[in-house]
Amino acid sequence: MSRLVFVVLGLTLFGIGVLMDVPAMIDVEWDNPDWWNFLASSILCLFVGGAMVLMARTDMYHFDIRHGYALTIGCWILVSMATALPFWISGLNLSFTDSVFEAVSGLTTTGATVITSLGDVPPGMLIWRGMLQWIGGIGIIVMAIFMLPLLRVGGMQLFRIESSESSEKTFPRVSQFISAIVGIYVALTLICFVALHLEGMTTLEAVVHAMTTISTGGFSTADTSIKHFNSPIVEWTLIIFMLAGAIPFLFYVRLLRRSGHSRVIAGQVRNFLLFLVVIIIVISLWLASSLHIQPLDAIRYAAFDVISVVTTTGFVSEDYGSWGGFAAVGFFFLMFVGGCTGSTAGSIKFMRFEIGVLALRRELRKIISPNGVFPFLYHGQKIQRRVVESVLMLTLLYVGATIFLAISLSLTGLDFTTSFSGAVSAVGNVGPGLGEIIGPAGNYSSIGDSAKWLLIVGMILGRLEVMTVLVFLSPHFWRDGFSN
Repeated sequence: MSRLVFVVLGLTLFGIGVLMDVPAMIDVEWDNPDWWNFLASSILCLFVGGAMVLMARTDMYHFDIRHGYALTIGCWILVSMATALPFWISGLNLSFTDSVFEAVSGLTTTGATVITSLGDVPPGMLIWRGMLQWIGGIGIIVMAIFMLPLLRVGGMQLFRIESSESSEKTFPRVSQFISAIVGIYVALTLICFVALHLEGMTTLEAVVHAMTTISTGGFSTADTSIKHFNSPIVEWTLIIFMLAGAIPFLFYVRLLRRSGHSRVIAGQVRNFLLFLVVIIIVISLWLASSLHIQPLDAIRYAAFDVISVVTTTGFVSEDYGSWGGFAAVGFFFLMFVGGCTGSTAGSIKFMRFEIGVLALRRELRKIISPNGVFPFLYHGQKIQRRVVESVLMLTLLYVGATIFLAISLSLTGLDFTTSFSGAVSAVGNVGPGLGEIIGPAGNYSSIGDSAKWLLIVGMILGRLEVMTVLVFLSPHFWRDGFSN
């Protein structure tokens, strides 16, 4: 294993230790004794991270694709274990399994929780849960734009064209490009915080929900999620910022720098928004006609829950599981969609559905006109066949992994609805599933440890785009070892 990988992992762990001091100081300010949990965890992370850097420090910076895979997976596993420490030693009486589940759910921006009575949870812990999703969100953006294209995962080669074009023409260095994305991410979070605070949320509530909305994570400060606030204006505000988190951050960079519209990015955003409008109209009509809900309320209910599920945020304003069979089936399939590529959203991603539809249409045209020449164009840009194959392969693996996880969950004793919706929710990083146990009105606290560990694997697998993990676990990957 390369010493460089250990240096980066050590620096990452050291950074997590520094961040743990934030909730510690908040608990001290609120005179809450839980501050020592974060301080003890911080000291341990700082010590281990510093030791890793010192023992593995090197002046050699050789980096190849295998280092990229090892670093990506290593960071997620190491950080997940480290960030679980405050949960484990806190006064919440969480088991080690529950602690890791909560931490992984936060970092992957899944939003599934095992904590009940959130109103009694110390402020530092609520902030920590929000920070995990916020950190995970920006990490996901950077991974999607810079790491996954390098690893050639799931058609991200196409996105590399966009990121390379933007970074080279707009900024002289990649570091400046990343700084711009982080700046936009921070700015959106601050704007969301101010809006929510002005609309009646306390400072703590506004901070947590701002972080978990922009990251499309979905952790809340109340067991009933957004329904707790009973405020239409809060819901519409969150709708706007959930959408903001599900749009490619390259779109904002190009917009602010006035560097011109990318046809690929702009086309994806346009079709994504159009898709959401159509689905919201259909669900609204269903609510108004079948459940006799007032039209304006039906639109708000549909808009909030549809956008929450599609962007994989997982906030809940109304229990869509009680809207009838049509709505339940519809929301189940919406869990597969996800937001735009290069955003904080999870699941398959809208771009891959677009490419899949275009590939199907192209094959039909070739059957009808065998001698015809049909170049593969995605929003006016010609893309190579291997990119299309990569997209279709990842989508197939995603579905296969979800089915395998669902079957595994059913073997632990969970019912059909809980098993399949839990698998889709975990791999898609959505949060709530369907049914009485893990549905919008429930949580994951009552399921067994074996099922929780399966869901932990599913959450990480989904966030790492499935293929990354399979390549890392293959014998060929390890056959030649790593360079120093």
